[in-house]
Amino acid sequence: MNLLKSQYKYIAIIIVVILVLLTRINCPVNTYTEKDIADMKEVFNMNSNEKKSLFPVIVGLNNEVEHIFAVPARDAIGTIDIDNAISILEFNKDNEVQVKIIKKDFADEVNGDFYFSFLPQYSDDEIAYAQSRWIICQNFKTKKNHTVFIINNLNDWIGKLAVLNSKDGKFVVEVLRGYDDGDRSVFKKYLNIGDFSKEDFLPDAVVEGGVYDGLPGNALGYHEPWTTSAGKLFIYQNNDKSIKVYDEHGVSSSHIIQNVFNKNKDKFRKVKEILFHQKLPFAIIVDFGNMPDLSKLREQLDNGTINFEQYLKLEKPFTDETLRHAIWLLRWDTQDTNKQLIPIMSDAGNLIPDIDSVKQCSDFQFSPDGKWLVFRDESHGWENPMFISIPISKESPNFLGEPLYLGKALREDSMIKVRGTAWIKEPTSFVISDGLVLYKWNLENIDSSSIINQ
Repeated sequence: MNLLKSQYKYIAIIIVVILVLLTRINCPVNTYTEKDIADMKEVFNMNSNEKKSLFPVIVGLNNEVEHIFAVPARDAIGTIDIDNAISILEFNKDNEVQVKIIKKDFADEVNGDFYFSFLPQYSDDEIAYAQSRWIICQNFKTKKNHTVFIINNLNDWIGKLAVLNSKDGKFVVEVLRGYDDGDRSVFKKYLNIGDFSKEDFLPDAVVEGGVYDGLPGNALGYHEPWTTSAGKLFIYQNNDKSIKVYDEHGVSSSHIIQNVFNKNKDKFRKVKEILFHQKLPFAIIVDFGNMPDLSKLREQLDNGTINFEQYLKLEKPFTDETLRHAIWLLRWDTQDTNKQLIPIMSDAGNLIPDIDSVKQCSDFQFSPDGKWLVFRDESHGWENPMFISIPISKESPNFLGEPLYLGKALREDSMIKVRGTAWIKEPTSFVISDGLVLYKWNLENIDSSSIINQ
């Protein structure tokens, strides 16, 4: 009888453990009440300033979630911040989030004090991301993963990752190699082209990719941009304002954008971002001002010719021009040179009036289906920016439609900032995390969505 009781006891313990595990894996983690969301909506309405706006789905989390990324799953994003695992955060029909663990404890620290870079969704089966000096590849169907060591030097870091040709398994891994430039930390970029499906990464080619002025993971400083499109690698060099093009083998190549860019390069100041549309013949280019030489002005301050208040007044126009961002649309489907480069936002005005207030911006992204362009309006602070979306259409003049304001992180916390962003492929949605709350904007079937137009 005692043996039977003991067996029942162990069975009960096992059942409890299983139930706890299932609860941890599948339970909704929405911690925000209807009142919380109503309060956020009131703040959102004030922030939208009578612009066409879309209120997000808001989900408060039980866990701190900073890193989010695209995954091959419907209405879901991924994270590495829960339970030392790669997990899926899945939105259900009630706009709650369920946690599903994909791979757990495959490393001592799945998350940690590393620099991370996440690829967009490039496969129906797997994801890959960089963790300071190595890359993690995770298959979502087989649940198998492997680590690809890229760097053995403690002075080097992995910067950005990009897809070059997903069908051929070609990717670009940016290696940042540090050196001292006076009292500044500067990194040279080495762009490694290759396949990291195997544990031993041997790049097919390495191309120099310009300078990264600042620390890895820091948005401040100037980084000469590079990007990929249709199996080609594009690198901007600021010293001669040129764009160099390479093929999948790292061999010098060409693209029609070079001709259009070169004809207009004197119109650009310092190029910050270049973004190609996946299908349509245009690219978005973002630039900002060069730092002026203010030594003569400082001399006047030092010798007493002007006082500090006068110095600040004289310095302000130069500083404003340095910080002012411009957005250009460069297209190559026309021979009309007046239509090849279009100032979307410039000192002369904006092609789209509803973005008149934008002075500083970054992180331009096309949605997976190419129907939306989303970027950060950092005019009132880069830590918690306003996200703005612009619809893309082949039929629209210059491909761009009327902006839709998405908003920002809405928690009542003066130190709040956006921790990460991710796209959902189905339905097309944009997601941000502020560390404890997810905000999701469903951009699919936008005409039937709840749009606020005060």
